[in-house]
Amino acid sequence: MDTGIYTITIDDKGRFLFPNKMRKNIEDGNYVLTYAVDKCLQIITLKEFDSIKNALLKDSNPMLRKANRNMLRRFVAPAVEVSLDKSGRLSIPRALRDDVGLYCKSEGLLLNAGPFIEIWGLANYRLMNDNLDIEEASLELFNKINK
Repeated sequence: MDTGIYTITIDDKGRFLFPNKMRKNIEDGNYVLTYAVDKCLQIITLKEFDSIKNALLKDSNPMLRKANRNMLRRFVAPAVEVSLDKSGRLSIPRALRDDVGLYCKSEGLLLNAGPFIEIWGLANYRLMNDNLDIEEASLELFNKINK
């Protein structure tokens, strides 16, 4: 996948126009839309989603472990397979949109981070970005590169 950040507008039906440059990444199908760890949505491949879901279900009884229950509730249960319509739009279910601040006729951001795509409501993105500790992350990356 490529990288990039794009401003999107959610229409009155909960859809947005996927940028032309990124369409090739998702047009072939087999993608899942679900919550990310942060207060945004993410698009990942169906293969990656199944891998994560299967890891959670490997436990002898995933319902007895709080961490597994939480991940099943937040990550697996709301997941939907997605594809673009004929006009190149992606539809986001209302429950997912509202929870991350992506309301009809509002703007958001689409971030292509390489292995995943994130969809952010502007307020949540600004809050995350304002609290980002880039210095610590940069130091960690520097240490990994120079090992």
